[in-house]
Amino acid sequence: MAFFRVSQLKVDSCVRVASAVFGFSIASAYRTKGCCEQEQSLSKSTADTRLAALGSCACRPTGTGRGLIALTHLNAGEVVFKERAIVDSNCPTDVMERTFDDPACRKDPIWGLVASYIAAKTCDTQLPGRSPPVILDGFYRATATMQSSYEEHARHIHGAMKEEMKSFADVEELKDLLMVTRLDAHNITIARELAPQNLIRLPPVGLGLFYALHIANHSCSPNAFFTASCVAGQSSPAEMTLRALRTIRPGEEICISYVDGSTLFQSCVQRKATLEKTFGFVCKCPRCLSEGI
Repeated sequence: MAFFRVSQLKVDSCVRVASAVFGFSIASAYRTKGCCEQEQSLSKSTADTRLAALGSCACRPTGTGRGLIALTHLNAGEVVFKERAIVDSNCPTDVMERTFDDPACRKDPIWGLVASYIAAKTCDTQLPGRSPPVILDGFYRATATMQSSYEEHARHIHGAMKEEMKSFADVEELKDLLMVTRLDAHNITIARELAPQNLIRLPPVGLGLFYALHIANHSCSPNAFFTASCVAGQSSPAEMTLRALRTIRPGEEICISYVDGSTLFQSCVQRKATLEKTFGFVCKCPRCLSEGI
């Protein structure tokens, strides 16, 4: 079961994408009424606390639930905000070994994220800077029926945990973590401290949960993009930077693309099919609406 969010726009493709979708205004992607109602019932105090320091934008109600609204004028390329991951898959080897018996677990990012989650929940001193136990409070969740689809994978992960670690996260909690990761996680680039000489190798891709970033809605004509990275094996959280892709005016919603640049060049029918299959919503951004589908 894959838990990767489809790769978000890379820096070197932003200019091409901007040219392809120039002229379209930005708006959030559509979410069902049930999802919005559940989302709005989540802890407002947690959201306010985590978003208070952003400065350039704020979480505000939108026609489809909530989104990031610009509070100041932002020029193309300007940093909107920076954020550290609440939890990510870049887990130190010793923490993985304390959590799981099978070394093969380390091959898939979701296992590293689970190990980091449990370490953060138990306030592991080897992971400084990680969040306290209210890790998932305030993240977007879909309907309760969707959570049942993660039962098998949650039981598999729980069964692979060492006996002494199983009490820190039961199957129900792991189901919730898997759903939140599936809906809200973003890709992070994991760099190596020392790369082999004369060898070009793409950095591995991991997963990170960023609270403020997860509020950003999708648009097929995005006005912002992010990069997120960390160093392999280090205990510090991944760091994310959100930048304006074009001029953003105060009061305008800040939107990113949930899919990669090549998908944005596809037809409206193809884009909407990819988004619905991958993220479970029907895109109704202005670009899709303007294309008459």
